[in-house]
Amino acid sequence: MPAPPMVVPGRRRQLELLRSWSGWALTSILLEPAEVAHVRDGGWACSHHRDQDTGERIVGTHGGLGFGVDESWRNPREVIPWSQIEEIAREVPADVRDELIEFRARWRAHQSAYPRFTASAAAVGCGPIIPGEPLTPRQQAYVREHEEFEASGVLPAWEQQKTALESERLGLHDQALRAKSVEEAGDLLELLDDQQLGQPLAAAPAGELLRQTAGRATALGDPDESCGAAAPRPGLFPPNPQPQSRDELSPGTRIASPRSGVSR
Repeated sequence: MPAPPMVVPGRRRQLELLRSWSGWALTSILLEPAEVAHVRDGGWACSHHRDQDTGERIVGTHGGLGFGVDESWRNPREVIPWSQIEEIAREVPADVRDELIEFRARWRAHQSAYPRFTASAAAVGCGPIIPGEPLTPRQQAYVREHEEFEASGVLPAWEQQKTALESERLGLHDQALRAKSVEEAGDLLELLDDQQLGQPLAAAPAGELLRQTAGRATALGDPDESCGAAAPRPGLFPPNPQPQSRDELSPGTRIASPRSGVSR
């Protein structure tokens, strides 16, 4: 059986992996974090992708977005939980999200203006062109108009603009996933991860205590500070007296043994 995937805990590694997921699904999530649910429910159709640099497969699983998927598009090596992806999207600064919104409007306008060849009324209904047979007047009009459309260069210009927009989209991905606030949140998460691993007692600042709670070390000041007002502390009691051995007792304090019935 394949080994279970590793859930990626560190934010820096999460951002590094997400930058390789250049599909439109990530664009939708960065624009609207709630789209995570749609991508998750869409499964393979919404999330499958290949890393443009390494060719590694990326696909959504029930638990999160999987990276390093095998040839069957299953068994990822690393997984980022969907909740973490949504959290990252919510940390994108407002100015970067505004740029994404403006880009989406320009992209939609570009897509709706796709240049399509449309024959005139004189060429519509020309029928199939059969090689070796003479062209009808309608067929001649259709061929002439189609050649003019190709010579105009509108379609290559549209394709060139699409390529430029795609490059801009990926640049916005990189900008969103490298934003200062997102990086700072990643630094904080990694710091918390380090603290959870436990630090030596000697590393604690002077005058502070370390309390071990659920396997993590937390630096504390006055133990009563976390409880609001200081509660009265119980008084100190002397230790309970320990019984002395029979040899340590003085001759005047020795008592008769219950077994022998005589004193020593």
